[in-house]
Amino acid sequence: GRVGMRFDLEPSQRDKLLINTNFFVTDFSRNITVATTIPNTFETFESDSDNYGFDMQALWRRQLGGESYLDFQIYYEYINRDLEGITQIKRNTIDMEFLHRIPFSYHGEHDFIWGLNYRFYSDDVASSEIFSLTDPKANINLFSGFIQDQVSYLNDKLIFTLGSKFEHNDFTGFEVQPNFRVLVSPNEKNRFWASVSKAVRVPARIDDSVRFLIATVTDPVSGLPLENQIFGNPELLSETVWAFELGYRATPYEWVNIDIASYINLYKNLNVAVAQAPLFTPGDPSVVLPFEFENDQDGKTYGIEIASTFTPYDFWKLRFNYTFFDIDLDLQITDPVIIRFPEGTSPKHKFVIQSFINLPHNFEFDSTLFWVDDLEEFNISDYTRLDIRLGYTPVKNLSFSIVGQNLLEKEHQEFGNSFVGDSAEIERSVIGSVRWEFK
Repeated sequence: GRVGMRFDLEPSQRDKLLINTNFFVTDFSRNITVATTIPNTFETFESDSDNYGFDMQALWRRQLGGESYLDFQIYYEYINRDLEGITQIKRNTIDMEFLHRIPFSYHGEHDFIWGLNYRFYSDDVASSEIFSLTDPKANINLFSGFIQDQVSYLNDKLIFTLGSKFEHNDFTGFEVQPNFRVLVSPNEKNRFWASVSKAVRVPARIDDSVRFLIATVTDPVSGLPLENQIFGNPELLSETVWAFELGYRATPYEWVNIDIASYINLYKNLNVAVAQAPLFTPGDPSVVLPFEFENDQDGKTYGIEIASTFTPYDFWKLRFNYTFFDIDLDLQITDPVIIRFPEGTSPKHKFVIQSFINLPHNFEFDSTLFWVDDLEEFNISDYTRLDIRLGYTPVKNLSFSIVGQNLLEKEHQEFGNSFVGDSAEIERSVIGSVRWEFK
């Protein structure tokens, strides 16, 4: 369950203050399949996962005149995640951000934004027979800054956006992530845009220092137990991606919008677990075959997304979405590897149809129909899913809703199995909610 509170305050004509807090508790069970130190043996058991936590956010905005303003935000989060039989994670996060917006005119209309951010993590990760981190407790710092300028010409018919993010982290040091975007609007019914950006995925604690048993087999030469274990690597580089996008939006009529976007993402230094030389420990009858994370894979993903919105009547809105996605990976080595995200782990095709109807007497009826292609890597068949929602708003600040999910079948699998555990199937469910807003 989850409960939250939000307060919107205005201490003065120039100041706004938002205070938000949330508490959550979840308790669920699923079947876990884990390796053991006995050759060719796995253990399956029901694992209870008890999770709880809370977060607090405070955002202050000071208007400086015109559309210029300052933002200062501070955020705190505590999470306790207990995966019985594997690990327990206790994590504290503190995030502070400063942002300054400065619109001005100089050879075009500029919307200039810059800011600074600091994030601190502190976690405590419990060990088990099959899972551990080199340092169970760690403190991690992330410093970053960003700058962006959006320049408009010809009454917003031509808009350029140029910016970059700069960060320093405890794993790989200094990283730069630039981006560029152009938007051309020859008239009110047509828009074209293109963008180029770079992003990085910095190694996480699990990439840096994990030790995880994935299987034990019998060594065909020595006859000894051979433990296949994944090892972290403190020398990992960041995974990088250059993303290129092209898009078009058409509004032939006031009640019709059509968006078409295509993209290609070029990845470098993707992590794979590469087999290393066996490890022998005196007095230990077993041998460890380590698979260490290394940046030995490149790849690309590409696809197209089509989204359209129709409003045939004021009370009825329809949305249609289609997505095509494909992935092509290229290993840079010939050694035995364990690929973290192999081809066939994402659906190539996906259709979504949504209907939103405002009924009389403040009722709402919404429905969503999905069709998702199969996942070849996990041997998961394509599926069709239907969700519906009935909402009621008796007064302005109070609303009730009831949602039915996965109504076409009792349960089905949507995601593949991870290294730990069997992927839970999505069951038919009914969820009720109440929302009350006050000032």
